Amino acid sequence: MSYLFFELDDPLNPSTLNNLEEKSLFEVCDQQEREKGYSSLDSIQNQNQQNKSHQEAKNIPKNMGVLIKNYFINNYKDLARQNITIKKFISKVNNKKNYTRKDLKVLFSNEQARFICKEYFSSFQIIKDILKSTKISDSEVVLKYVKKLFIGTQDPQSLSSLKYSNYDF
Repeated sequence: MSYLFFELDDPLNPSTLNNLEEKSLFEVCDQQEREKGYSSLDSIQNQNQQNKSHQEAKNIPKNMGVLIKNYFINNYKDLARQNITIKKFISKVNNKKNYTRKDLKVLFSNEQARFICKEYFSSFQIIKDILKSTKISDSEVVLKYVKKLFIGTQDPQSLSSLKYSNYDF
């Protein structure tokens, strides 16, 4: 039976003191690299959330504008014919154009339209319409912005941005 002996600093033996020290240095470097990776992953996730928020808000005026237009047509036909602001709002989609935040601001600047929209946003009718709509792919996202639009009926200038921060919920 033969015994193999290694010297303390033998480069061929992975368990020698010098090799163990080198290994621990590599482990420390690996740990630091992993931490850097986690922090960069966090920053990527934050950017993705910001982009998602931007993408969420992108179609809100279009979707909500159509719902408001339908609400006016179905419930306030006479007023829709008489009120010039509401009439222009309704005719915009008939001209194959999408609604924008500016259109909603103009609509909410009219006292009668603002009152009707406030009533609509504070009722369960809007929830029913959002859930029933075939054009809205993610109703949860649209429901999230109803509060922002309701606030817009109080102050149309608040619609300068539809983006939500993470703290607004």
